[in-house]
Amino acid sequence: MLEYQIKKLEEKHKQSILKLEPFLLRISGYNPQESRLKVGNYFLHCTPGSFSLKTCNLLLVLGKQEIKYFNQFEDKIVALNLAFDSTYFGRQVSFYLKGKFSKLTNIRDSIYSVNLDLSSISDFYRELFLYLSEVSSIYKKLHSSSKESGYITSEKKIPITFIEISYPNKSILNAAIKGISPGFLEISKGSNNLNLEKDKVYSFKIYYNMQKIKLAGKVEEENDATYIISIDFNMEFIHILSKYMKIAQKQQIDQSEDLEEL
Repeated sequence: MLEYQIKKLEEKHKQSILKLEPFLLRISGYNPQESRLKVGNYFLHCTPGSFSLKTCNLLLVLGKQEIKYFNQFEDKIVALNLAFDSTYFGRQVSFYLKGKFSKLTNIRDSIYSVNLDLSSISDFYRELFLYLSEVSSIYKKLHSSSKESGYITSEKKIPITFIEISYPNKSILNAAIKGISPGFLEISKGSNNLNLEKDKVYSFKIYYNMQKIKLAGKVEEENDATYIISIDFNMEFIHILSKYMKIAQKQQIDQSEDLEEL
């Protein structure tokens, strides 16, 4: 990323806190085996939960003795080493961050969350945070656009074979997709007597190149032949669709060029 891009995005995202979904960690090339939090004499593997320019949230698996030990370091400076493969940077990268260790928060069972108030950050960290924040921002805009924006009909060459519908955790049936866009699915009723209700949240499994993607959504419209489903934001799903979308509107062209530029 060029310096002028970094400055532009830093102004845009300087107050942002980016939740790190598994998809974002994958496209960043995060290497969990080589990433560790150093607290006193302890080195622990961790998973980033969120990034910002001021804080870093981490998820840890801790036992009782480790919890007791870690509580001694509240408000003290600790070190975090983050490692990434060549997926984003084009080469393997490892860098250190330093920050003030805040109180441990139990998420569930032995999983805990901790915030680091960063006192120093690497240029690698800054660039990665800004890149992932911009990807997230662009995909959210695509998701919130109209059904017609980026609409892909079933005749297009997109390798999504069928969709499974369930509610709640009970399979209803498989269905054919008539059309698809970042925020909507158009499902054919076909000859299956498909009956979906407007006030219910349904689960959908889409199969793309042998990869299973889980979505959730509600019926927004119904006609004689199809249901229009408004689906929740799913970054990985939008990332896949963006490869096949015919982007016609100027705003979307600008967004597409932003991604290419990054």
